[in-house]
Amino acid sequence: MREYNNLLRKKFTEVLETHGLKMKFVADKLGIEYTTLSKWKNGKLDFGEDKAKQVAYFLEKYEV
Repeated sequence: MREYNNLLRKKFTEVLETHGLKMKFVADKLGIEYTTLSKWKNGKLDFGEDKAKQVAYFLEKYEV
């Protein structure tokens, strides 16, 4: 699961940069606290399967 989280983080960062999305916007869309999303993005915590799938589904809308 750790490796999957790392792959998601990389893609997440690319999508934010490419589409100019703000973390607050994404957190609101996903229903995840901004601070939790920020900790995840910075590698301070890993999401479980449910939240990881939620992020992956969101990212599919913004394929790079």
